[in-house]
Amino acid sequence: MRFFAKQPQPRSLIAPDGSLRVPEARPAAHVVQPVPRRRGSALAWLLALGIGAASAVVTIVALQDPRSLGTQVDDTVARVRSVGDQAGQTVAQSQNAAAEASRNALDGVATAIDDTGISAKVKAALAVDPALSASRIEVQTQNGVVRLEGPAPDEAAKARATVLAAAPDGVRSVDNRLVLPQPGNVVAAVPR
Repeated sequence: MRFFAKQPQPRSLIAPDGSLRVPEARPAAHVVQPVPRRRGSALAWLLALGIGAASAVVTIVALQDPRSLGTQVDDTVARVRSVGDQAGQTVAQSQNAAAEASRNALDGVATAIDDTGISAKVKAALAVDPALSASRIEVQTQNGVVRLEGPAPDEAAKARATVLAAAPDGVRSVDNRLVLPQPGNVVAAVPR
């Protein structure tokens, strides 16, 4: 920022006799100019302090470790690589675990769909048999094992239910829990 002295008007420079008047030289006023700020100086100081602290730590560690500085650096690099390798193995293991979990989930869904299909086929087969009341027999399938629960009119119908339940593809075994009527619970119907 500069301060300029007031400039004389051109007419005031001409004297009445026509000669050129030279203005008197005045001493220049003392002008204070602001000092420009140095923006990087604080950052430079912080950087210098950080480098100094790091070199002090390295020096202290070097005094406590009898190995040469090159050996220490090599060991540090080896440790960093080892940590990186372990992290890579952990990532690979987690990817493998995720893939295995996905396969298991898909297998579980496929098994559930297969089990549902098997149950439907067993119910359809039981409904065709006139002695078995398919609506009263509960059919549950888990991992290919069919479980039958409910009433059966006699031993022959119970045995047929086992054969019918084992027929669909995918059935691994049949757990027949059908119950027969107790001899004392049979009531004879007498015509009137």
